[in-house]
Amino acid sequence: MANPEDSLLGRQSPIAEAHVLYRMIGDENTVEELRELIAVPSRIEHALRAFARAHPEEAHFTDRTLKFREAVTREFERLVRDGVQVVDLPELREVECSHQRGSFRGAVSHERRKRDSTW
Repeated sequence: MANPEDSLLGRQSPIAEAHVLYRMIGDENTVEELRELIAVPSRIEHALRAFARAHPEEAHFTDRTLKFREAVTREFERLVRDGVQVVDLPELREVECSHQRGSFRGAVSHERRKRDSTW
């Protein structure tokens, strides 16, 4: 039976996302940079939780989103801690990464620019 955390937000599981990010270590990305990409800054988390309290109809989605990010963090940290070799990671199915367009490096760069412009 599948772990409910594996599909908290749509098709891509937090495990699949963590594996994709883990594969990017050393490809112009450090572990710390990838941790920053995964993390929800505390200021943003506090704002999201305040929004959820003010708009209970959105609280479930906000909670699911934060839990998804936490699950990605847990898996990514496990991979780093255990020193898992990239070749030992399971191959991603098309469905798990079909939402990505272009390169992952481009997606990370885009997310970093987007994040930095909102802070």
